[in-house]
Amino acid sequence: MTILVTGGRGSVARALIDELLAVDAPVRVVSRDPAQADVPAGVQVAAADLARPESIPAVLDGVRAVFLYAEPAGIDGFLDAAAAAKVERIVLLSSQSAQEPDRSNPIAQRHVVVEEAIAASGLAWTFVRPGAFATNALAWAPSIRAQGVVRGAYPESHSAPIHERDMAEVAARALLEPGHEGQRYALTGPESLP
Repeated sequence: MTILVTGGRGSVARALIDELLAVDAPVRVVSRDPAQADVPAGVQVAAADLARPESIPAVLDGVRAVFLYAEPAGIDGFLDAAAAAKVERIVLLSSQSAQEPDRSNPIAQRHVVVEEAIAASGLAWTFVRPGAFATNALAWAPSIRAQGVVRGAYPESHSAPIHERDMAEVAARALLEPGHEGQRYALTGPESLP
């Protein structure tokens, strides 16, 4: 069963590739620019743009499961091609913001649109909904180095960031094991941090 991983240059997808290779699952990574995909040996890289439906059928050949990023552009064409290719399950990297969608929140909007399209497609699905990504804290490094300061809009707020490897582990289980169909997994880190 070949597993298609979209967004192969992203940190979650890259960690997912490692998870899948650790159990000898055949992996195909899709990228708009395959030359830029930095993947381990043995991982097939295919060119496609999910916003261009004509590029999709070829990358789905022999694919039974898909790890998908929440990109509304072209989602209907992608889902039509996935159904025609007899894809058995889709695992979507969504967002906790989709749980109680505030239609004015652009992050929630993009995730809700994709979740609704997938849920209506007739394909088996699992939504992985992380909150804050732990490695986003790396964006603070320049100001810490230069000034010894972390600047944030809400300095008194708390969150429970989760590492991308943990997201990837959940996604791998949903791709490889039965019993996750129709589930919406809210993911957080182990503790709330200021």
